[in-house]
Amino acid sequence: YLFDLAFQKELAVRCFPERLPYLFDLAFQKELAVRCFPELFFTAKLLLVDKSKTASVDQLNQKFQLSPSGDPRKEIELKFSDREELGNRILSSPDGIDELVDEIRLGKHLSPSGKGFSECVDEALALMRQPQHQRIESPMSICKSCSYNFSGKDIENDEKKDGGKICMHERFGIELHELSRPNILEIWDHRNNDKLAEQGKFLLSDLQQEDIEPKPEVNKISRTERQWLQVEKSNANDLLPFTEKEALQKELKNWRFPLHFIDFETSMVALPFMKDMRPYEQIAFQYSHHILHQDGRIEHASQFLSAEPGYFPNFDFVRSLKKDLSGDSGTVFRYHNHEKTVLNQIKEQLLHSQEQDKLELISFIDLIANGKTDPDRAMVDLARVIRDYHYHPKTKGSNSLKAYLPAFLGSSSVLQERYSRSIGEARITSLNFTKDWKWFSKGSVQNADPYKQLEPVFSDYPEELIQEALKELDVVNNGGAAMIAYAKLQFQNLPNDQRASIKKRLLQYCELDTLAMVMIYEGLRDIVGYPFIE
Repeated sequence: YLFDLAFQKELAVRCFPERLPYLFDLAFQKELAVRCFPELFFTAKLLLVDKSKTASVDQLNQKFQLSPSGDPRKEIELKFSDREELGNRILSSPDGIDELVDEIRLGKHLSPSGKGFSECVDEALALMRQPQHQRIESPMSICKSCSYNFSGKDIENDEKKDGGKICMHERFGIELHELSRPNILEIWDHRNNDKLAEQGKFLLSDLQQEDIEPKPEVNKISRTERQWLQVEKSNANDLLPFTEKEALQKELKNWRFPLHFIDFETSMVALPFMKDMRPYEQIAFQYSHHILHQDGRIEHASQFLSAEPGYFPNFDFVRSLKKDLSGDSGTVFRYHNHEKTVLNQIKEQLLHSQEQDKLELISFIDLIANGKTDPDRAMVDLARVIRDYHYHPKTKGSNSLKAYLPAFLGSSSVLQERYSRSIGEARITSLNFTKDWKWFSKGSVQNADPYKQLEPVFSDYPEELIQEALKELDVVNNGGAAMIAYAKLQFQNLPNDQRASIKKRLLQYCELDTLAMVMIYEGLRDIVGYPFIE
């Protein structure tokens, strides 16, 4: 018991520095309560999901179901009659929180902005008493995720109602209509926006080379070179891509056919699915797998989707992936680090499992994710290839798959010719689309985004609710929608036709994710002038 108490105290102390904004929020709530009800006594507590705890019952997540008709963020149906059915507690309330909160209220700790608690409260009260709105000065570094930017379709052109634009107008004196021009918040991985803001520089047209200080690296585009390319091409209205062709050619020659392209969809939820699982353990519920052959044939070779409520899919996920990738020694591609991270997380789960084939599965993960026994078989990060060798102005600094796909498709005549034909005619097989499906129309070069051809993953949730949820989860596009769809399939009793509809759309989106990677590869191949062997 004493060790458990010591751990809780240590948890409270350790969480303090990085959780300071949350503790200040809690301190403000206690201050508000004390001022409003001085005759009462208040104690501040935090109730936290404890990742050190494990579930002692299977399908704990199935004990809490989303209401079919209510607000999914607030309304749930309890599927248990007794607290004992939930097994071990996975929530903890660390000791010492009330003492930390009172220390904040007494001014012993400064807020993230460097101000004391009383000063923050007094400022908030003064602002509330202002007859008109007054902007709160904030660092430029947080403006990228400004909650006052308005993107509502009904008044999307009414700039006076966009708080973000009004703030920038007041801060830099730039006319509202000018704020749609490229600005420093768009610069990829830029870390000096606060410094530029202090100098009164907001638009990319305000910047000089010394503001970025590009530092070259041999045979690749460095981070700062990429930033300056973005600024330079934007200011010159230059839409032509830049490529380190020789270095890209060498990279392409290292890859072995047939080429494999994989994409995962995953979820990390607070309520464990199975006994002995911890909160927020990784769940890998879907993947898509395309093969590109040396003669240019594209094969949607396999896919995996687990939608059964309460079922833990990870080990079958890896078994299926192992089977699909073990037929040859071709190069395997991912986009960004997600797939590698997920496989290594499943490896840790396997190490603590009783699976009879766990050593074989771990060996496979080490080969594909970490390059053990054969470094050439380790997955290649296609996003890293893009960052190192290619910059496209149409992506506005983004290196995401969703940004590069329309940029490549809109500028490559080779891609346009292939994908304007039906997939059957273009020698592309599909597990989710008919042979007459086309991914590109020659009349849509300016808007060449195949994702826009797909139906939304959800048809019964308001778009505003989905976008709000994705923003809270810090994920974008269909990756976040897939995560929410999986949660619906797990936590909500749905009619069979709705379940089938969600599964169909998940399969279509994931297939396009790996086909998009194939298109990106074909675009890179076109840039360096490598034809396929017919």
